[in-house]
Amino acid sequence: MLFASNRGHDSISVFNIKDDNSLELLHCLPSGNSSPRDFAIDPEEKFMLIANETGNQVNVQKINHETKSIEPTSYLISLYRPSCIQFWTLGNEGK
Repeated sequence: MLFASNRGHDSISVFNIKDDNSLELLHCLPSGNSSPRDFAIDPEEKFMLIANETGNQVNVQKINHETKSIEPTSYLISLYRPSCIQFWTLGNEGK
């Protein structure tokens, strides 16, 4: 799967990567708020965190690998104009 954020449309597109490396659009789903500036997938590939910049929120969506889709959760983080999501793994300091 390949994901892309769409500001203006306020959505996340989900693509299937075919054997010939071409892309097939599977879904275009709501980002949960406005202006999805950035997103990141957690290290276990279970959740996507979406920084909705002008919506002042980080939305957490569950990744459904069976349906190749994302699903809303009730987890929201209020944050003024979030623009970047990064995961930091303990034990990797200085590497």
